[in-house]
Amino acid sequence: MDTPKFTELPNIPNGPKGCAWAVWNKIHEEQVGDGKKDMLGTLNHLTPAVVAAAAAEIKTGSRAALNWGLDAYTYVGFHRQKLEFKAIDARVLEGVHFYANDDQITFNTQISSQWDGVCHFGHQKTGCYYNGITHEEMQQPREQRPSSVDGWTKAGGIAGRGVLLDYARWAQEHGVKYSPASATEITIDALEKVAAWEGVTFTAGDILLVRTGWLRWHNDADDETRIRLTRDKHENVGVAASEATAAWIWDHRLAGVAADNPTLESWPPNETSPINVDHNNAVLHEYMLTMLGCPIGELWDLEALSELCASSKRWSFFLTSAPINIRGCIATPANAMAVL
Repeated sequence: MDTPKFTELPNIPNGPKGCAWAVWNKIHEEQVGDGKKDMLGTLNHLTPAVVAAAAAEIKTGSRAALNWGLDAYTYVGFHRQKLEFKAIDARVLEGVHFYANDDQITFNTQISSQWDGVCHFGHQKTGCYYNGITHEEMQQPREQRPSSVDGWTKAGGIAGRGVLLDYARWAQEHGVKYSPASATEITIDALEKVAAWEGVTFTAGDILLVRTGWLRWHNDADDETRIRLTRDKHENVGVAASEATAAWIWDHRLAGVAADNPTLESWPPNETSPINVDHNNAVLHEYMLTMLGCPIGELWDLEALSELCASSKRWSFFLTSAPINIRGCIATPANAMAVL
């Protein structure tokens, strides 16, 4: 799919360069022709030809589920509600006489492996979301909201070639020391070094997974550490929150980017970040979701996949992800699997 370079993209109104709305709206009109605005963003890269070519990544049939437990994030940050689980005994229900059981589950879509929809995080200076959607529009009843992740389902879900950049394994092999519970930035230079070490080359429509080591750190940490560093203090390793990162993602024509940490980008933003200063630039969430329309995956469990890739010396695979099909839903459980 022919798209311009990042440097050729216009600016978001009252914001920095890197706004792809017109690119995707033009493609949407050419392909769908319904007069509506695009809501797929970089998922437009997942054409039938791209998905069919990705099937060639399946060599052995080995597979890894990429979904962390919905209740595994023991002390959830950002004031998000933990999962509530209720088992229902059908025998005690009035008028029911079956031996049967149901589950009733309530959870915030951000508490485990998930995709951020493009309307999850807005451009902080203007308050607008992808394709100019306003904050007021997002507060409408969900049936009236602009189509979000349910539109991904209508497009057939997410499937394509996945690539794992195993930064945590590369760092361990090369003596690079860092704490996953710190705002360590994984730069584009570091990602390129990991790709070269793995022998990975990117193709248009790839879905990039970055293993930072945060989830393994969380699994190994004790309760006191989790309370202090995941609930009370939001700090984690991640991809560098910069325009350079956004440009790299766009120019590689990635369909989506996911990681095993809570925010994809390093968090919190550094003291010179626009989210702390004057918003003349943007943090990575603003670039990816609002301006580029690129889905962000967080808290993906990449541990089993890391072992499979290391043992096979292959870091590319066929990846599937089935978004939740609820009208107006802002984010979705990943429901993701890799097949090697």
